[in-house]
Amino acid sequence: MPSSVKTAADDSTSPRSPDIEDKIARIRSDIADLGKAIAGYGADKADDLKGASEDALTQLTGDLASLERELRAQVRRHPLRTVALAAGAGALVALLARR
Repeated sequence: MPSSVKTAADDSTSPRSPDIEDKIARIRSDIADLGKAIAGYGADKADDLKGASEDALTQLTGDLASLERELRAQVRRHPLRTVALAAGAGALVALLARR
């Protein structure tokens, strides 16, 4: 066996080897803790975004209901104008569809 290989093999049993193994074990533990922390942070952010999107959806649903009520009131107040606008929009769509 070459002397450099033999020296390297002898170094693995030196008193420094357990020290390095302990440090590697601590680094692995720190990395695992960091991974758990990042996962927890991501879960918290996902919950925050879910709550915000649910609030926005509730608000948009309310706004849509309000617009629907307003449209119904306008149709009831001006039925002939509504029919004329609907007929005009239908004619316009028919003309565009022919092309």
